[in-house]
Amino acid sequence: MKNKIIGLTVSAGTALFFNINALAVEPAPIKIGAFDLIPTLDVDYSDTDNMFKTATNERDSRLLLLNPRLQAIIDDGSNSLSLLAEAIDGDFSATSEDDYTDWRIAADTHLEVNSRNAFELNAGLFSTREMRGTGFSQGGLLPSDPDSYEETTAGISYLYGDSDSFFGFELSAETLDKQYDNNRLQTRFRDREDEILAATAFFNVSPRTNILLEYRNKDVDYTTDPNVVIGAVDSLDSEETYALIGLTWEATAKTTGSIKIGRAEKDLEDADRVDADGTVWEAAILWEPLSYSIFTFNAESGFGEAVGQGSGQETENYNLSWTHAWSDSLSHSLSIYTSDEEYFGSQRTDEFDVVSLRFDYQVRRWFDVNISFSREERDSSFALFNYEENVLSAGFTLSL
Repeated sequence: MKNKIIGLTVSAGTALFFNINALAVEPAPIKIGAFDLIPTLDVDYSDTDNMFKTATNERDSRLLLLNPRLQAIIDDGSNSLSLLAEAIDGDFSATSEDDYTDWRIAADTHLEVNSRNAFELNAGLFSTREMRGTGFSQGGLLPSDPDSYEETTAGISYLYGDSDSFFGFELSAETLDKQYDNNRLQTRFRDREDEILAATAFFNVSPRTNILLEYRNKDVDYTTDPNVVIGAVDSLDSEETYALIGLTWEATAKTTGSIKIGRAEKDLEDADRVDADGTVWEAAILWEPLSYSIFTFNAESGFGEAVGQGSGQETENYNLSWTHAWSDSLSHSLSIYTSDEEYFGSQRTDEFDVVSLRFDYQVRRWFDVNISFSREERDSSFALFNYEENVLSAGFTLSL
């Protein structure tokens, strides 16, 4: 069994978010040397009534999405290596300018020195874009082509301790490099590099309960500063710090959770810009009343980067989901998500709500079909950013 300081894995910089699928295809891996190769293909066809997420003059469109992916895995129970390559191709019926082909490659590894010492490493490269109507083109301010960018990530963690240790800790470092490719007159101001350092100490107060202390530091460095305002140099560079205390538990085999609370601040390098600080929290709770029915609740608060207005965002996110298997072949997933965003240094505040329902049917071990419906709504203090969108989709997943 892989080394675990606690029953839940806590990643630096984020709360723990559960990803539960009651039913899924069960691929038959291809054995090549030490690797298990797992190819899959997702195909989805969807219909949206507001593809650009605008308050008025909504535009309907259909979207055909193809997502081939190949994963290569080595796992001996203690050490593992996972390699991933995938492409995501989308074709819209309403406009060819928004068609896209994204791609991603990633690698993750877990290395155990012994039962109480382990390393985790990850790296990835993602080529994608901001769909028009999102990001900096919210509110109908659409560029001629979507803003495309590449994101490069890397991280390393050292873990000490196991479930029998009274004391354990995790040290981690992460980097993110985000570089835009086009529309450079505007997008050059959004290129940035993030560096995150974190340390978490765990105290085992019972076989199923841990107290934790966590500190995180995030340095955000924009490559190009905004244009000079009133003769003074402007900058969106900032430093974020988080100090939290929390609890992780596995009260029974049916309930698992993590809760953290603390203080955080975001200090802007530019003295003319508004800083932010306050109480923050992160929570992830899983309840499995039946082996085929799972409820999850995730919540977190923190900071985000400015998107057109203000110096940054103070955010609160909540997600409640229920996944239930009605039979060996049929399952559904219901999710309710809400987010509150306050743009400090601006009068803008947004409330974002999403409700989604999805049904999956396993036709064969290697073949699933699905149908889903989602509704998004944003209510902003700036009426220009209000919108409603309904999406109906159907698709299937293939494996070997």
